[in-house]
Amino acid sequence: MPEYVLALDIGGTKTIAGLVTEKGEIFTSYQRKTHSSLGAGSVVDAVYGVLDDVLAGRLRDDLRGFGVATAGWVSRTSGNISYATDAIPGWNGFPLKQVLWDRYGIEPVVINDGHAAAVAEYVYGEAKGCGDMVVLTIGTGIGGGVITGGRLLDGQEGLAGSLGHICVDPNGLACPCGSQGCLEMYVSGTALAREAKGRGILGPAGLVAEGPVLLDMAKMGDRRVLGILEEAGEKLGIAISMLARVLNMSKVVLAGGAADFWDFLEPACVGRLEQCVIGPAASIYIGKTVLGPEAVMLGAAGTVWHETLRYGQ
Repeated sequence: MPEYVLALDIGGTKTIAGLVTEKGEIFTSYQRKTHSSLGAGSVVDAVYGVLDDVLAGRLRDDLRGFGVATAGWVSRTSGNISYATDAIPGWNGFPLKQVLWDRYGIEPVVINDGHAAAVAEYVYGEAKGCGDMVVLTIGTGIGGGVITGGRLLDGQEGLAGSLGHICVDPNGLACPCGSQGCLEMYVSGTALAREAKGRGILGPAGLVAEGPVLLDMAKMGDRRVLGILEEAGEKLGIAISMLARVLNMSKVVLAGGAADFWDFLEPACVGRLEQCVIGPAASIYIGKTVLGPEAVMLGAAGTVWHETLRYGQ
């Protein structure tokens, strides 16, 4: 067996671990439900379960490292969770790096899952080798990461890339983060379903589960749903135009379940982008990821294999 990295993706709903080669080949992987609402202890139980499954009966002679991607923001200096919402009670401040190091005897590299998605696209995916690009992960919420000058932009304390909280309407909807008008309140899967329910298009079923229903309605030409997506596309265009002015990136890759709406978001998004950004800076490729559901795990591995991607290394 070739050399491999032990890679872990700790998500809000599922946790995945596997062995990944430098070329991005996944030799084995396991996953478990995270049950994040039960708190940090339940999350750690799921993490131990998948890692134990992956490592069971295996020699570690070919193990090159250990990469971990997690929900929540990660301190670049300590590997602790420096900020997390109440979606995972007890995750804020959790000493994730030390806990995993103590149990498995391998020093892990711990990064935010949006940052891992950006690394995955840069190393293995749609934006492979593109030195200036942005990944927007659009799911229940919105996250992402930035590659600039061929390196991951993580900021002073690992908090760069809070792309879901770019303000697209200063007088807009209140966000749980405490601000108003955040992109996440208009373009996330939760936001789209909430808006559809508010307009009487959908019934009282769970918000996230309504995404496929809305997508089917859009494909059938439902004008009410297309109207919601047009408004969301305009907000997305405002956010991308802000990023373009600051970063002058050449590609934007959309990942996550709500990225499936891109065909319906695109006209309004591109229209707003062309209005807001002048000249060559507006020449941005925007497309969906070609990586599958294991993309974040691949990014965790890629961060180990390509350690020069990380600032401060």
